[in-house]
This record gives sequence, C-alpha cells and structure tokens, in this order.
Amino acid sequence: MIYVDIDIAQVYYFSSAIPSDGEKLIKSSKFTNGNNGFQMLISKIDSPDKNSLIICLELTAHYSNNHVQYLIA
Repeated sequence: MIYVDIDIAQVYYFSSAIPSDGEKLIKSSKFTNGNNGFQMLISKIDSPDKNSLIICLELTAHYSNNHVQYLIA
C-alpha cells in the first residue's frame, strides 16, 4: 500500500506519500492546485497498481473538488 496525504489550499497544496514499509516516496512537497500539479503528484508516486493507493485529503469546500474529480478519472 501507498498512503498519500493531500493538504489542499486555494493556489497550492502540499502532499506526501509513504508506502507501507515506511520509507517516504514524496517528502512534503508543494504543488499547484490544478491539472499540472495533479499530474506532477501522480508521476512522483508512479505506482503500477492504482488499487494499492490510499489517498486522504481534507474537504475544503470547492478547493478539493478538482482533486476528487481528477483522481476518480
């Protein structure tokens, strides 16, 4: 399993990813809150098995809507 946390804000968001073995894949990193930032995050995780991802994000009114739609797609 890979655990991904996302702290969402209006312009940027911070995220980190930690596999179940405990070694960080992504240390807390800043991404733009938009398509380019989403793609950069996913490319850094680089997991061939999407079912092995557990993504946790805060629901921050409409700021999290784009993330949820992108991740579902």
